[in-house]
Amino acid sequence: MQAGAGGCQRDALLLLDVTPLSQERAAVEARNQADAMIYNVGKTLKEHRSKIGDAGARRIEDALQETRKALDEGDAAALNAAIDKLTTASHLLAEAMYKSANR
Repeated sequence: MQAGAGGCQRDALLLLDVTPLSQERAAVEARNQADAMIYNVGKTLKEHRSKIGDAGARRIEDALQETRKALDEGDAAALNAAIDKLTTASHLLAEAMYKSANR
């Protein structure tokens, strides 16, 4: 019976060891995603800015700036929120490009 209990303790310790690694991996993945999005959305905005107008461009630029700031600060929650905002803002650009291509 004690062998089973020791196994449970060992399993619990393994879970404790994995959790920080999982959190660190999630943080690294978020930073990589943010970095890639900043590059790709910025590049696409430069190429297709005229298709979305000034208000849409400002919204995307604000989201890009917020994502850069969150990336520099390293706060995971702020970074994930900024990524979500940038994703939403970039949909304006994708929609404008889609409409332009279908004309």
